[in-house]
Amino acid sequence: PTLCDLAGIGRPPHLQGRSFAGVLADPRLAHRDSAYSSYPHNAGKEIGNVIGHSIRTGAYRYTEWWKVGSDEVVAAAATNLESDPGELTNLLPGAPELKHILSIKLHARVAAARSNYQAELIYGLGDRPTPQCHASTIAETEGGVVAAWFGGEREKATDVGIWFSRLRDGHWSRPVELVDGSEGEEKEFPCWNPVLYQVEDGPLMLFYKVGPSPSSWWGMLITSDDGGESWSEPRRLGEDPAIGNLLGPVKNKPVMLADGKTLLCPSSSEHDGWRVHFELTRDLGKTWSVIGPINDGKEFGAIQPSILFHGDQKLQVLCRSRQDVITTARSDDNGETWSAMRATQVPNLSLI
Repeated sequence: PTLCDLAGIGRPPHLQGRSFAGVLADPRLAHRDSAYSSYPHNAGKEIGNVIGHSIRTGAYRYTEWWKVGSDEVVAAAATNLESDPGELTNLLPGAPELKHILSIKLHARVAAARSNYQAELIYGLGDRPTPQCHASTIAETEGGVVAAWFGGEREKATDVGIWFSRLRDGHWSRPVELVDGSEGEEKEFPCWNPVLYQVEDGPLMLFYKVGPSPSSWWGMLITSDDGGESWSEPRRLGEDPAIGNLLGPVKNKPVMLADGKTLLCPSSSEHDGWRVHFELTRDLGKTWSVIGPINDGKEFGAIQPSILFHGDQKLQVLCRSRQDVITTARSDDNGETWSAMRATQVPNLSLI
């Protein structure tokens, strides 16, 4: 795609990948954070032919060898190209979290390559509705894919609202501003961190935050019964003595537990150090209970947890931290209690 764009010729329909011609002209433009490649290999009589699928990030190379015909992963390796440029040491035996994160990235790239998925902008840069945008979220409804983000003059500006678009017939609708930070308040505040969640056989939920800063913001919620065509009035989630303002899912998706009623929201607060907690609702946001905080904000200052399922009521969270690593904690009872937080061997994703 890059060569086609630079040469000024059309891209063949079968061509995969994304052009980075724009990045060559303007290095400030956003682009993928990893490069993907695949290559065949004969692993001997016992295993046979495999395909090596590999991604290269800023610091790491991660490779999985998949058996031809079944996609069974027969081997995997990760190397740190900064500290080990000769790639002599496989990091995976002692770094399960690193494997998990890089494997997710790799499988997403393989799926995109196989489907010939094309990356695209929801709106053109010359027709953008706001100077800046951030923290996009996506969900799949019965009517198709929808996306939301916050946008305005800049982060923290009082004109920042929550914007929304729907994918229909292969095209994104023109973005509309769903809400701003002026509902029921004496003055306008910026909006932050929308999180979309489609309840099975239920409403599309859009959580977001309003307030002058992450240390003093509060959680809001709107819902849609028609896939985003129309929305309820915004309402504030409330307060809890353990954390102050309820926030809902602070950045990453909530999860529905096995009972089909309990929505567990990974969250965090910043008014008393960076601390992780969970907000739980069994009636789609009408009432709430809080679990945690699970760290004191001192040994680890952590925010923005993401929940992983390990089966048999076992959960894990991965969190951004001030200690320049991803931190983690585990639960054996569907999130009711949590282990002490510890550091993983994975640096913050922004550093990978």
